[in-house]
Amino acid sequence: MMYGVPHTKVYIHQLKFDKDQQSCSVNGYNVSHIDLLGTVVSRTIRDHFHVYGIDDGTGTIPCVKFLSERHPFPDHKVKNAVPEIQELYQASISALDYVPKLGDCLHIKGKPSFSKGNPRIIINKLRIVEDCNEWWFRVLELKATRHAAARIIKK
Repeated sequence: MMYGVPHTKVYIHQLKFDKDQQSCSVNGYNVSHIDLLGTVVSRTIRDHFHVYGIDDGTGTIPCVKFLSERHPFPDHKVKNAVPEIQELYQASISALDYVPKLGDCLHIKGKPSFSKGNPRIIINKLRIVEDCNEWWFRVLELKATRHAAARIIKK
C-alpha cells in the first residue's frame, strides 16, 4: 500500500514521458504517481497480468494490472467461520477479481513506467466508476485547477 503518497490528477495528454531518463512529467514537474479516469478501449488478458487501453478523451495509454495469487481461505479463522462469513469473504474476493469490459469507465491510480521503451501505467488501484457524474466532476475539477494555475502564473 502507498499511504501518504499523493497522486497527481491528470489528463493523458498532459503526461510527458522522457525515454532517456525513464521519467514522466506534468507541466514540467516530475510525477511518480498519477490518477486517471478513462474508458477501457482495449484489453489484453494474460495469466499473470491484464493490459487495459485507457482513453480519457485526450489520449490513450496502456495500463497494466499485475495479478497476485489469492487463496480461497488463507486464514484458518475464515475457513472455520460460519457459512455466512465464508460467503461474504468469497464475494469480496470475486469483486477483487472482476475483469473490466470494453466500455467500462475506470478510476486508476498508478505509477508511470516504461516497457521496451514505450510508456505505460502500472496500476496500484483500480475501481469501476458507476456514477456518470464522477466523470463530469473530474472534468470540472481539472479545469478549475488549470485556471487557478494560470492566474498564479499571470501574477
